[in-house]
Amino acid sequence: MTLRKRRQLMYAFTAVFFALGITLVLYVQGWRLDFEHLRFTKVGAIFIRSFPENAQIFLDETSVKNRSGFFQSGTLVGDLFPKNYTLSLKADGYKNWRGSIGVSPTLVTEVKNAVLVPEHAEIAATSTSNFWILPENILRQKINGELFLGEQKIGRGEAIAWTEDASRILLKNERGEYLWYSPDKNVLLNVSVALREMGFLWNAKVAVDQYDRRHLIVGGPREIYLFDTERVSATRIAQAGNFQFGDGVATSRSYIAWSKWNERTDASTLTVYDKSLERIQKESPALEGRSLNLVWLDDNSLMALQENGVLYLFDRKDGSLRKFADEVRVFVPSGDGASIAAIKNDSLEMSALDGKNYYRFNLPNIGEVRDVIWYKDMSHLFLVYADKTTFLDLNDNPLLNVIEAADSGNVKYGTAKNSLYFLSGSELFSLKFPD
Repeated sequence: MTLRKRRQLMYAFTAVFFALGITLVLYVQGWRLDFEHLRFTKVGAIFIRSFPENAQIFLDETSVKNRSGFFQSGTLVGDLFPKNYTLSLKADGYKNWRGSIGVSPTLVTEVKNAVLVPEHAEIAATSTSNFWILPENILRQKINGELFLGEQKIGRGEAIAWTEDASRILLKNERGEYLWYSPDKNVLLNVSVALREMGFLWNAKVAVDQYDRRHLIVGGPREIYLFDTERVSATRIAQAGNFQFGDGVATSRSYIAWSKWNERTDASTLTVYDKSLERIQKESPALEGRSLNLVWLDDNSLMALQENGVLYLFDRKDGSLRKFADEVRVFVPSGDGASIAAIKNDSLEMSALDGKNYYRFNLPNIGEVRDVIWYKDMSHLFLVYADKTTFLDLNDNPLLNVIEAADSGNVKYGTAKNSLYFLSGSELFSLKFPD
């Protein structure tokens, strides 16, 4: 071989080496040739975690192997050109899941909480007119008015509220009397009769402190008392003026809050009572109108929904009051108190208190939504209508995946068993979601 040919061969190998090297570097950096548009572009990826984890995965109708297992919690689909993809998930016994997923260059788009709705519910009980989900049990009212906690009959009437651990339950019988029930002892204390015997002539209203199994909060026309259910005695904690009771009272681990309404100025004031110091600790600035609902998010943050639809956030520490939202019909905090779901006159909104997340859904029938219930992952909501309940993914902005979970509006969700319970006729059903 001549010197000239050897040089030509060396130059050719050198050119191939540099071409392959550059190609390899570009490949490692995520560059690919897009044959559809005849150009080089960086690719991205999608990470998919489904519930149930063994769901079949389809990307633009093309099957993708599900790699979820013991060593990894989801499936990474790489080498995807930047665009919107249709992701579909299917599993036996579940309704199909469908979403639009955008892929960006060099980034991994996460679909971490793709929850499929079960197709079939199981009958949990028959001959039922109402029910309540407690932490570890179901309290059921039969058609004849009898109340059963599991298999234990406890009287007649309805449940009003209970302590956090359900060790005490406040009931109201058919005569309108309040009963304080102790499941461990199967004992009922007639609170209304005890109050009358103590000289309370007015028709008392009773509320539960979910963190205190011993005391009930009792309200009259202008006074508030703590009723000791063990000693059967009452201690006045405030002369509240024209205060509102029921939804107008809220408890945290350390505080009790209530609303006082001034008829002359049509304004409310929030009062905070310190349970350990046994005294009023703080009062808020005036809120316009009557308070419909008070909810503690934690020991410092108190939310108040006013009759005019304005939702306020009151900071107990510094006494500040700020408007959180307008035109609110219903608001529900997430389980961790970090976010608020609000049904407004024209939309459904979810706002994080730290301002990092905000979602707005312009549902076509928003006026028919009566309530919302947070799912345990804080990424989904149940939307409750009069005759149905749907399941909404908060990341589903195009509303492609709003799925009917139950053909009933009488529903409750139990996080302990991750099940949606609902009444259909006189039968109580349980819809178990995948863990």
